Amino acid sequence: MRWWIKMLFGLAVIALLLLVGWRLVLGLSGLIGGMGDADFGEPDPMFAQEAVIPTRPPELDAEETQPPHATLDDYVPEVETPVDKTAEELIREAEGRS
Repeated sequence: MRWWIKMLFGLAVIALLLLVGWRLVLGLSGLIGGMGDADFGEPDPMFAQEAVIPTRPPELDAEETQPPHATLDDYVPEVETPVDKTAEELIREAEGRS
């Protein structure tokens, strides 16, 4: 009769260990799975995203906000006089002969 008591006690211990192990597995899976969703305190201000403020396109404004300015398209070269030497004279001049 004593071996029945020992067997029942052994089965109870095994059941208790299985229950504790199962609770540990559930607890760890809940902890690991909830880490991405958990909000642990205040958010870091360094990573704060600025709010986007919508603005109107400039063509919708009635008044002109910036005066027109000169661009490279507006450049007009000075009037230059034509060369009065021939190509051979220019070559000689470039080579250093006169």
